[in-house]
Amino acid sequence: MTLEATSSPAPQGELEREPRAPSLWALLAVTVALGPGAGHAYAGHSKRAAFFAAPGAIASTFTAVWWLLWQPSLLAVSLATSLLLLAGAAFDLVRLSSNSEPSARAGARAKSFGAFALASFAGGAVATALALALMVSVTKVKNRSMLPTLGYGNLVVLYQQGAANVGEVVVVTPEPGSTKLSTLRVVGLPGDTLEVRDAGLWVNGREIERCFVGVAPIGRKRKKLKLYVEKLGGLHLIATDTKPSRKPVGPFVVGEREIFLLGDYRSRAKDSRSFKTPIASSQLRGSAERFLTRARPGIFAVDELELPRGAEALKEEVRLCVGKLQSPR
Repeated sequence: MTLEATSSPAPQGELEREPRAPSLWALLAVTVALGPGAGHAYAGHSKRAAFFAAPGAIASTFTAVWWLLWQPSLLAVSLATSLLLLAGAAFDLVRLSSNSEPSARAGARAKSFGAFALASFAGGAVATALALALMVSVTKVKNRSMLPTLGYGNLVVLYQQGAANVGEVVVVTPEPGSTKLSTLRVVGLPGDTLEVRDAGLWVNGREIERCFVGVAPIGRKRKKLKLYVEKLGGLHLIATDTKPSRKPVGPFVVGEREIFLLGDYRSRAKDSRSFKTPIASSQLRGSAERFLTRARPGIFAVDELELPRGAEALKEEVRLCVGKLQSPR
């Protein structure tokens, strides 16, 4: 990260993450394509093998495209299709084997058909579980850096996706090789020039729009904080202490294949302003789009502008700020 003010191009909008485990996804694609029709081919039912293999090939294509484009919806379609095909193929094999003539050879084939069907279905289930384990995980928020968006103890659902977008909440390892995780918001990408002054954020010389909501006691310590709605990528809440408590930083330029992160609690967050080294793209672990909290049941979007406990009275002020920031300039 270069600590000097220089001219900067327009923000690029997103930073590509490094693809993970290409060999695993290639194996999954081949399994999805060949698994459903392999049992029928072995049994000599070529037409039925083609019937089950054709949709499997389409599902395999979805898997390959997902790996290239990192679209979770495509992977979901692929995995659901493959499991349905494997289940249907297993059922059809068992049905065919039960209709075979009662001879020793037919009995042996029936057993092999059933074993292959069960193995295929089990393999599909294992592949699905492994894919989901790589795509989705859960991590716990262990500090106040993302107040008022995320509080201490919230469980964040982490999605493995292909690009880090400005305004997105992501999970990173603050230090290379560390197992410690931090949940923060992307505010700068390679080439961006940034300045941070209390609640104010400047990107490439332009002040990011924000609207003051009010003061409310939030967090475990019920500390009074100033709340704002900020417009960066989308709309989200940020907070500061009632009095400026942090020195301004910048201007500086984000280096190549680096990313600059801020916590929504701008006065106290442990973020790129305090990390010893810049955050590289390889340190990204995924995007935090959903979270769970003990305060209310359910799984919620991270940036749904839900006021934290203690600030419920400011709901109308938030609505007015949203209208103001969304109105054409």
